[in-house]
Amino acid sequence: MVVSLLSSSEWNRTLQLSSKRSQETKNTLASVSVLADFANLETADVETFRSKHPDFAVPAWWEYQSDLAKSGGMSKHWQLVQQYVQEAWISWQSESEVSLEAWLRLLTSVFDPESLLDVMIPSPTNPKYPAFATATQLAEMTPYHKALEFVAEKPWRAKFCEECHMRFVADHAKRKYCSLANADGTNCSARAIKRQHRDWGRENNWGRVKIKNHRRK
Repeated sequence: MVVSLLSSSEWNRTLQLSSKRSQETKNTLASVSVLADFANLETADVETFRSKHPDFAVPAWWEYQSDLAKSGGMSKHWQLVQQYVQEAWISWQSESEVSLEAWLRLLTSVFDPESLLDVMIPSPTNPKYPAFATATQLAEMTPYHKALEFVAEKPWRAKFCEECHMRFVADHAKRKYCSLANADGTNCSARAIKRQHRDWGRENNWGRVKIKNHRRK
């Protein structure tokens, strides 16, 4: 049997490529995790989210109020979009297909309001504030759009944490717990492992050997 050996330079190049792909995957997962953070976002934490992720959407979008969001009793348009993402997350997690209509809503509901014709040239008698942009009005893909495409291609990554039940993006298919920080500084993965160890210890007498008492005859 002939074994083909890589030269030292080829081996180093292979390791560098592997390391580069690994880092790229980590960076992608980190950026896609922002989409999960948006789906989990509470109204009181909006400003913190915006300061941490300023390129997620243009500032005017966060302040925008569409007619559709208003009719649904929402104070801002972003809350309507969040609802769309949350609905899609359920479909991804259950490995169900997101309908074409839902997909188009997701893609066209994040835009620069100032690029909408109805907003630029409002009707003096009947102003309109659309919830969706046209293809030409979507000038460029935001991190939001890129994250959507990534999760749509790999829906198994969209999960609900079995510990805190929050949405998160998994780095591998068997991941059950998120790494979101809890109030005590720990994350769900660490808490779950600690609890599993504690339960194992209780069931196994903390690893001590059980010695049976034998009566002397």
